[in-house]
Amino acid sequence: MRTVNIKLKEQEAGIRKVRFLPDVTPGDDDLILNEYYSVMTDANGLASIDLPTKATGTVRYKCEIPNQIGGDNAGSFYLAAGGAVDLEDLLATGVPATETVKAAIDDAIANAASGGAVFQGLYPNATFPAASTLNSANGHNDLYTVPAGRKALVIDYIKTNSTGGAINSFPEIKIGSTYYQLGNSLSEVSGGIGHNYGMTSGNFSQSIVLNAGEKFSVNCDAPGLSVWVNIIEFDAASPLGRADIQTWVNGANTLFTVPVGKTVSFGATTLQANSNNPGTIITSYVYRNTSGSSRTISTVNIVPSGGSPAANNQFVGSNVIFNGQGFNKYFHGNMRPGDFINVNSDSNAAGQYAWINYVLR
Repeated sequence: MRTVNIKLKEQEAGIRKVRFLPDVTPGDDDLILNEYYSVMTDANGLASIDLPTKATGTVRYKCEIPNQIGGDNAGSFYLAAGGAVDLEDLLATGVPATETVKAAIDDAIANAASGGAVFQGLYPNATFPAASTLNSANGHNDLYTVPAGRKALVIDYIKTNSTGGAINSFPEIKIGSTYYQLGNSLSEVSGGIGHNYGMTSGNFSQSIVLNAGEKFSVNCDAPGLSVWVNIIEFDAASPLGRADIQTWVNGANTLFTVPVGKTVSFGATTLQANSNNPGTIITSYVYRNTSGSSRTISTVNIVPSGGSPAANNQFVGSNVIFNGQGFNKYFHGNMRPGDFINVNSDSNAAGQYAWINYVLR
């Protein structure tokens, strides 16, 4: 077994356990067992460790550093065979060629305030695009479009009414040429300043994942509303996604099926609407009705793979949803591959919309 000595210095001094795991692949028989190698930094954030290498070529190591919020910041690098080297001499994978592993780890530590590895894993290459208007039109106001190759999470929006009369508004998603209402219409009184809750459970809504090309809009019944939207934009490869029903049948409709070989969670780490700090949200099933008449959603079921909707897998009972209104309920469980969510409607009428956010692994 060959080893090289790695010296590292953390950006923030402190005693922490840093772990390294080699990515063992077929043909790496001369590498020691596929196990973690760990080292404790001293009070100054300094440490040194001998790591196994291949006889020739390189081996990829994953590095995990505990952060301040109970998780790990993770990065990776390639280690070549040879003598002792400094961490600064090794180039990381997935970062610019001008950035060293040390710089990548320093960046990861600096990013801990943004939720650490869990947050970055759900929102790769995250940005926070500005989407707003200081003088809304009467009707649809398209404020943001998801770029190609990206997704976005619309968390909520804030509104101010500086006009002389009340303005009613509600959030929408535009898919293709169709607008779907996402929350109840709420009134902002004349002189109302800085109110939100358009995308919360109190308004029978929630934050929603948007895909490339989809738009977020706010619909107003009068001009003059000021709106600022809270959005996280990130790479489309993220495991965070949205399942929905846009076209309905009278009877059983499938909202989501867990893909083969995958597991799913309906919780996600995001920025909380009221504080813009990292926090965990539990996503809910949401149904909205703008069909022009009341609709009856008789059941929502969590159906096992190969099974059928039944009393023992019913998640939501019968509800009558008036036109322009909605219903939501949190789902705190996970599902197996092939399991699916069934929604029973009394109509195939257009104007119905249901969705749920999820995380696949």
